[in-house]
Amino acid sequence: MLLKRKYYYIIYEKVQSGGRGLGYFKENNFKGGVQVVNTIQEVKDVIPKMYNKTLVTKQTGDGGLKCRALYIVEKVDIKEEKYLSITLDRKSGGPIFFASAVGGVNIEETSAKNPNAIKFMPININKGLTDDMAIEYSKSLGFTGNQVGQAKEIFKKLYQFFIEKDALMVEINPLATLQDGTVMVLDSKVNVF
Repeated sequence: MLLKRKYYYIIYEKVQSGGRGLGYFKENNFKGGVQVVNTIQEVKDVIPKMYNKTLVTKQTGDGGLKCRALYIVEKVDIKEEKYLSITLDRKSGGPIFFASAVGGVNIEETSAKNPNAIKFMPININKGLTDDMAIEYSKSLGFTGNQVGQAKEIFKKLYQFFIEKDALMVEINPLATLQDGTVMVLDSKVNVF
C-alpha cells in the first residue's frame, strides 16, 4: 500500500481546471491544489483542508469548483517538465499535437512570451502518426538518446487513444523527464465527445 512506504507524497485534487497548483480553497484560503508532503501525518492534515472544498483558479473564476476527489501519489524526481496536448485543428482539418519544450505550468504565458518554444505537429487523419514523425517531434522538443524512443511511444499511444476515444482534446501536463532519464506522463486532462 502506498501510504506505508517511506516516500514523499503529492496530494492533488481532481477538478477540471488548469492552474490547480496556483489556486486556493475558498472556504479556508488554503493555498495550492497540489501539495507535497513528507509524512503520513501530513497527508492526514492536508486532506481536510482540500476535500469537499471549493478550489478557485484562474480558469474557474471566482465561483471555483468543488473538490470531490483527491489523489495521493508517490513523488518522483523530476529533472524537466514539458507540456503536451493533442486536439482538433480547423486549419489542417485533423488532429494536431501542440507542445512546449520549456515547461508546462502556464502554457498560455509560455506561448505569449516565447512562441518559438511551442511546437506543432499536424497529423493527416488518413495516414496517421508515423514512427518517423513521432521521432522528429521528440527531437524538436529536446529529447535525446533513449528519451527519443520513450517520447515517441508516448506520442503514438496518445494519438491512438485520441482517435479510438473520439476525443476533443487530451492534455498532458507535465510530460516529465525524471532524474534517471525516464520520460513519464504525470498528469492529464481528457475531453471526449
